[in-house]
Amino acid sequence: MIEQHTIQKLHITITFILFVFAQTAGAGLKSDFGKVDKAFLQMTVYPEDTAAVAVKIFDYGNVEIVVDRRFEMYFEHHYQIKILKDAGKRYADLVIPYWHEDKITSLQAQTILPNGKKQKVDKKSIFDEETKGNWKVKKVAFPKVSPGAIIEIKYELHSDYITNLEPWVFQSDIPVVESKVFLKMLPGFSYNVKIGNDPFHMVEQSEEQYSSISRGSARITKQFVYSATNLPAVRPEPYMSSLKNYRARVDFLIYGYRDQYTSFQFAKDRQTLVNELLDGNHRHFLKPSGDVKDLVSEVIAVDTGRNQKIESIFNYVRDNFDLETTYDHGAYVKRRQDEVLHDKRATSSERNMLLLSMLRAAGLEAEPVLISTWSNGWIDPGFPFLTQFNRSIVAVKKGSKYQLLDASDRMSTVEQLPDEDLTIRGLMLKKEDASMVPIPNEGIRSRETIESVIDLRADGSLSGTTNLVSIGYAAVDRNYDLENSDTVEKFIREEYGEDIDGFEVQTCDSLLRALPRDTLETEFSFKTGAIAELIDDEIYLQPLLFYAQKENIFKTEKRNFPVEFGYLSKSVELNHINLPPSFEVVELPDPVLVNSEFFTYRYTIVATPGNDRQLTATRYFQLKKDYIRPSDYSRLRQYWARLVDGDQIQLILRKNAN
Repeated sequence: MIEQHTIQKLHITITFILFVFAQTAGAGLKSDFGKVDKAFLQMTVYPEDTAAVAVKIFDYGNVEIVVDRRFEMYFEHHYQIKILKDAGKRYADLVIPYWHEDKITSLQAQTILPNGKKQKVDKKSIFDEETKGNWKVKKVAFPKVSPGAIIEIKYELHSDYITNLEPWVFQSDIPVVESKVFLKMLPGFSYNVKIGNDPFHMVEQSEEQYSSISRGSARITKQFVYSATNLPAVRPEPYMSSLKNYRARVDFLIYGYRDQYTSFQFAKDRQTLVNELLDGNHRHFLKPSGDVKDLVSEVIAVDTGRNQKIESIFNYVRDNFDLETTYDHGAYVKRRQDEVLHDKRATSSERNMLLLSMLRAAGLEAEPVLISTWSNGWIDPGFPFLTQFNRSIVAVKKGSKYQLLDASDRMSTVEQLPDEDLTIRGLMLKKEDASMVPIPNEGIRSRETIESVIDLRADGSLSGTTNLVSIGYAAVDRNYDLENSDTVEKFIREEYGEDIDGFEVQTCDSLLRALPRDTLETEFSFKTGAIAELIDDEIYLQPLLFYAQKENIFKTEKRNFPVEFGYLSKSVELNHINLPPSFEVVELPDPVLVNSEFFTYRYTIVATPGNDRQLTATRYFQLKKDYIRPSDYSRLRQYWARLVDGDQIQLILRKNAN
């Protein structure tokens, strides 16, 4: 599917990139509308992926750039999807986003039943909707879609903007049999082509001749063909960044065009683009206005130190603006600083650019930085276009280094970026000195300790008091959990007692509130049902209550993508268990230690020193690597299985004869 990004008309920066999903179970498929191979009509399961709810039979794109008084782009898109299971029926509600000045024409859509009969989509089931930021979407609702049916669509998109096309992506969340894109590029264009996210070399390139009309006359030139077959689905897996990072794709960057009549430069170097951005809407935040200066004088005291100035301004910007949702231009800004200041509404980037202005008003050296968040995918430093980025943040000078700030997250603090910002590098915007800067992500960024004193009763039930301390990103996560709960009791029950039979919160800090902070600490008491198993005169108790994992989160045997935890973390659960009267420990379990290059896990159950009626169960986990290569996945999975086995260890108590 081709989706056009916001057109930056002031900059003809091109990202002629093509994006689509696809896969192939066979070659030689025809793209004639309505023609389908009988094997796909009769298919009930896709052999290469029996869990697939649907499969893309083919996905063809045909892109042609025409030069006739002006540059025009024609994109023809044609694909078929076989519905295999009820869950696959969601693909029958099709949405095609497109720029409001573009046109979608010649649209044909139909459902092909397993018996070969065809049901065309009527005009009432095809309609346009306006969306935010000068976008439209064309919606298509296919009739009579059930498992066994095939949906088919073919349409043409015409655009006068050849500089802002999406990449062609060969893979989707369902398997695709064949994906192919044809690019017709006239002589005279200078461009760069890059095949990305293709570690198994699935994408093949070839060239063919074709005839095109340019300047009113026919010309024989080349078309480039990029194709791939039998591509596996790329689905979300645990600890995985944006799917955009792992779907095979082809990117094109058009630099310019020259012939005997004309010469155009489309793509410019990065520094030129940065200069244009700083001379564009970003310039309205680079020099503090009088109102901003007045505000800063109210927010900070005269004798405030440097760090306190930064924190006070950061907290003000974070806490005093509602999120602007009627539009969002990603890394770009739409309004001026005084408009944002007076409306008290801002997009993420506008909020950070106001932060920049206020820091400068306080006499601090600060620069804007463009980043691409986790959900937006990686950037390619080799491509200059700025549409890769989706957020503006701030770098403020502290001594000889810069500290990065992002006030767009309501739970963030001045000491740490939102975790979605931890994406290796950003682009600092400085006139004549734009450069890539690293995004710091070192050391343990998340810590949590949960310690309980627990009474085990003879009927297998528990009661206890728990102290929770969350630091760093763990505190951010808990504050969001708290914010999304109606009460503190519900927060504790859902986050800590949901999998514990009969879990009830007895007491808690009812005044605890979600706040932006680096440390969250609270205490609660609880009781449970009979969660320990009673067999004759023995009690079988799994001593871990809150962190124990019942199954391996890494289920697939093979993984083609890295495991991305995002940051290093550490967690500790300590349970001091008071034994019921008349019961004794049969035998203490052996300690479990997994000391791998990926993480350290340690689980021990020992007698509490100085208390012969109490045991202490300790579960310690520390992540050592936040990025694990696909080649190491099988070993990580094996180590994680040992962790799960350790978590399931039971303590056995036996009633004594007396």
